Amino acid sequence: GWIAVHNSYLEIIYRTGIIGILLILTIFAVFFDMAKIAQNLKLLNGVLLCGILLNWLISANFTLTFEVPYLAIPFWSCFGMTLRYLNNKGNFSAISGKPNMII
Repeated sequence: GWIAVHNSYLEIIYRTGIIGILLILTIFAVFFDMAKIAQNLKLLNGVLLCGILLNWLISANFTLTFEVPYLAIPFWSCFGMTLRYLNNKGNFSAISGKPNMII
C-alpha cells in the first residue's frame, strides 16, 4: 500500500508543483522578514511569537502541519496575529522614514 508523506513541505510540493514551491518560499520570506523586524525593534513579544512560528515551521518537517485542521488553524492564526502585531509596532522605517509594512 501507499504510505503518506509525513512532511508538509514535500506534500505541498507534490500536490501543487511549482506553485507550491513559490508558496513555501513566500511563507519563509515573510517569516524571516517578521523575525528581522521584531529583532530590529527589540520587541520581546514579537521575538517570542516568531519563536512559536519557528517551532511550527520546524515541526512541518515531521508532521502534516499545514494539512491537519487542528494544527493548521492555530498556525495560520498565530501567523496572521504576528504579522499584524509587527505591522502595528513597526509602522515606520528608521532609514527611509517611510512606512515599514511587511506585506
